[in-house]
Amino acid sequence: MLFPAILLLIFGAVQTGLHFHARTIASAAASEGVHAGTTAPSSTAAARAAAQQFIDEAGDGMFVSSSVDVDRTATTVTVTVRGRSLNLVPGMPTPEIRQVISGPIEQPAG
Repeated sequence: MLFPAILLLIFGAVQTGLHFHARTIASAAASEGVHAGTTAPSSTAAARAAAQQFIDEAGDGMFVSSSVDVDRTATTVTVTVRGRSLNLVPGMPTPEIRQVISGPIEQPAG
């Protein structure tokens, strides 16, 4: 009778760890996207590609789904990474991961 409760507790702890690890990867991917989008020559496509590449390489298998959105103004780039981590406990929904990082665009000296 105690075994199922302990097993559920262990799976819950591992699931929580997976969620926080995926959140860290999403934050790092957004940071990579901002770096690519703020250093000259930069573009929204470069920022999106850098963030997605980071997710594909560092987060290989960590995400059930993920998306990268880039918003660029004249002075800043904002990268938003969304996704859902793996689910170990059947029927238990995982919360959405959403990490947003912004940074100033490099301006040429002059």
